[in-house]
Amino acid sequence: MRLSGRFVISALLVAGLLPLGTTLAQSGEDDQATTTDNAAPIEQKRPFSLFVAVAVGSADADEIDSSIRTTSVSHTSSILSMDNQDYGRATLGWKFPNDKGSVRLVWNGYNEQEYQLSGAGFQKTIDLSASGATSQPNVIEGANWWTLDIVDGVSTAVRNGPLWSVAADANGDLAAQPEEITYDPMNALTVTSTAPTNLQNRLQTVDLVYGREFGTRRFGSRWFAGLRYYSLEGSVPATAWLLGGDVRAGVGFTDGGATNLLTFYNTSSGVGPTVSMSWDIKFFEEKFKIFVRGQSTLAITNVEVESSPFLTYVFDSSGFLESADGMLTEDRSKSTWSNELDFGLAFAFENGIGLEIAYGIVGMLDAYLLPTNIRIPALEIEQGQGTSAIYNTQDYVLNTVRAELSFQF
Repeated sequence: MRLSGRFVISALLVAGLLPLGTTLAQSGEDDQATTTDNAAPIEQKRPFSLFVAVAVGSADADEIDSSIRTTSVSHTSSILSMDNQDYGRATLGWKFPNDKGSVRLVWNGYNEQEYQLSGAGFQKTIDLSASGATSQPNVIEGANWWTLDIVDGVSTAVRNGPLWSVAADANGDLAAQPEEITYDPMNALTVTSTAPTNLQNRLQTVDLVYGREFGTRRFGSRWFAGLRYYSLEGSVPATAWLLGGDVRAGVGFTDGGATNLLTFYNTSSGVGPTVSMSWDIKFFEEKFKIFVRGQSTLAITNVEVESSPFLTYVFDSSGFLESADGMLTEDRSKSTWSNELDFGLAFAFENGIGLEIAYGIVGMLDAYLLPTNIRIPALEIEQGQGTSAIYNTQDYVLNTVRAELSFQF
């Protein structure tokens, strides 16, 4: 698990005046004894047990792999990073009297602010003209033809054809081994274009739970159980080769200029039972705690993915390349797990005010649905078959730091 060292905790500004109920007993002396005998009993009021908490922080996500293979000769590598996300949490609860437990409504939200994409296009071909060769050799592994990087809304793609000749054939097998392939910087071609600065990836969870506390003055524990609803939406970009069939060296890569990148818009949501358990060690008459908390959820989930419309390349009857429309869609329903673990410090102040500072890991399993292999028609007469793909799910793992201010009325 990659842990980001880049976290920014937002400042908390929470202020308020809390009205406390007070019972006033009025009595007086009267010359008549019957006044004292008939005095009304004093009303006993229960303490106000509302609980509220607000947390803010930051999060970063583990990398998402959106690599795609088009043919046995062509494949790409795409790695998406979302290291700058806002995090927030709000809790509203009610504590029952006489240690009968409490009920809470908890909302968590994660909001992507920026992203980076690193991609590359590989083919089992070489640049014939630059190599001075007349035919393609047997290329053992896919050679790197293209690289692409998106940073701060700017896409930069570089094409540099791999070079190989018989003179470089060190072992005499007439095959282009990876260590025999070279590149000439003078042959590099750069394509620059604009890209979205935000992919609008958003994750929200809502928990309705009931729980109780138990333990001693030094060690404590708390459990909650109930239902969780979650929703995740956002986009994942990917590089790909959009030429099927008879491959032409270096042609058909999504460079962001002549050929747009693929963008896959994902939506997933689910509902299911959730259980959490926490343990803490108390110090200084429970004014300071060290705690660890875990939570697991099993949800019935529906995941949908839809690509942006894109152009593929097919061969016409004369052997020339023509463009063709393409699009990919898929949806699945399945049961999925999500797990959380956080640990930190808790401080208790006067008048029911509390403060928590914690680090946590959130894992939403099978949250994204992305293609790993795509099939593109090779010939113009095959356009009616459309494009198709083999899909796989990707986990969404977040690392968070938060500060939470709470009040128990």
